[in-house]
Amino acid sequence: LVQSMTASVGFFSDEYIAWQTRTRGAMMKQQNERVHTGGNWMLLRLVTDGVDAHGAAEAAPRTVAWLREVGMRFVEIFTAQFSILAPGVHIRPHCGVNNRRLTAHAVLSGMNASIRVHRLKRQMQPRT
Repeated sequence: LVQSMTASVGFFSDEYIAWQTRTRGAMMKQQNERVHTGGNWMLLRLVTDGVDAHGAAEAAPRTVAWLREVGMRFVEIFTAQFSILAPGVHIRPHCGVNNRRLTAHAVLSGMNASIRVHRLKRQMQPRT
């Protein structure tokens, strides 16, 4: 799964940038779970409750096809999204209602981003 995701980051990024350029963020929604501070957290839903989100296949066809393949071969995809965090946004520690989920993050663009899980903090590197 990690190898597949790493190999696919290029088209994830390309589709996100193309979608953003084409629509100027028209399908973006505000993240409303209130687990962040310091600015806006916007998202583009690709999968919600295990179902392709409306317009996702048109916005990011290769990414959605990859999610479907992963869902058939490795693990059920319950939620998938592109998240856009404004500079300075901090996401507070949080978890789901049952902690039975795998979360994967890939930095598509940006600088000086980091992620901390428990006590381990890592600088995220966008693809070059």
